[in-house]
Amino acid sequence: MHIVQVVWYKIYPAITGGQKGIAGFTDSLSKQVTVSTLCSKDNAVDAKATHTILPILNTGKLQVLWPSNYIRILQYTKAVQATHLVLEHPYYMLLYYILPNKIKKILHSHNIEYLRAKHTHKWWWPVLYYIEKWATQKADMIWCKTKADQSFVVHNWHIPIAKTCIVPYGITKVTVHNELNENDDTLRKSLCIPNNHSIILLAASYNYAPNAEALLHLLNQVWPVIYKHNKHITLLLIGTHLPECLSAYNVSLPAHVHAVGQVANLAPYYAISTLLANTVLTAQGVQTKSIDALAQHCKVVMYHTAAHGMPVHEPNCVIVPVVNAEQYAAVVLAQLLLPKQNTSDEYISKHMWYGIVQSTLHYVRTYDEQ
Repeated sequence: MHIVQVVWYKIYPAITGGQKGIAGFTDSLSKQVTVSTLCSKDNAVDAKATHTILPILNTGKLQVLWPSNYIRILQYTKAVQATHLVLEHPYYMLLYYILPNKIKKILHSHNIEYLRAKHTHKWWWPVLYYIEKWATQKADMIWCKTKADQSFVVHNWHIPIAKTCIVPYGITKVTVHNELNENDDTLRKSLCIPNNHSIILLAASYNYAPNAEALLHLLNQVWPVIYKHNKHITLLLIGTHLPECLSAYNVSLPAHVHAVGQVANLAPYYAISTLLANTVLTAQGVQTKSIDALAQHCKVVMYHTAAHGMPVHEPNCVIVPVVNAEQYAAVVLAQLLLPKQNTSDEYISKHMWYGIVQSTLHYVRTYDEQ
């Protein structure tokens, strides 16, 4: 089996949750079968990668209109005698129509793309609707991120459920909290956080409109209520494009709110935090930072409207049933009083990349034999 994966945007180095999702899955997959990744030219080739990474595609969203990209992909799949082609997102869907039938076509869906575009008010979402629908109907197999996404393509686009499987967002490593205890004081001191303060964490990529909206909601509506009732709390803001977001919305940070920005490793921050505040108001995609936080035994508080694909029965995943700042703040204040507890072994096991890949390959091989 030789899988050729087509990724139209930058995923290496993997920094955001979406990038880590593709990179982590591909790395684990390549340890069990042969994988080649054809990606845009702005990707950096990792010398430690366990698979072939070829940044040969043009950059930008209009690259799918360039015939040269299709020629490169077709030439490569022929040269390596690819058995499967995986599209990360549906944009190169024309490949499904021009590749030989002997190559199995797989769509790796990360959400329902057109709904995400519609939610963020992109004028071109109706065009994306047809691209995504056609790609889904033409693919031999569809890897869905959640049961809700699987149900959508089955019921709305009439895809046989046998052609679908669920490939959730996964985790590579779980850092046990006591391994980080010795670094807690050092990190607190470097951030000038008093020892008697609880820590709330917000982590996101703030160049994505719903995440910027979540940041403003937390700072302008939720945080004042929390701070009014408990002044022994520090809020840490972590993620990419934070300075640009704060500047664009002319945000002045209140007391005990620290703009940390981008960090290489979130694990130490999860370890010192009482909880991750996810104030996304609505979401069409999986909340990757929330999944990561739970895997690191950090409690997550989030609105029900953003709990897409989340383990709502997991004790560390606390769902606020109504989008209301005061109610959200009340839930956070109550959670701060409770002792920290580990996330269940069942959750951790379900989200390890190795198990996800094993299950996915079993599905692919079973489908190939039909």
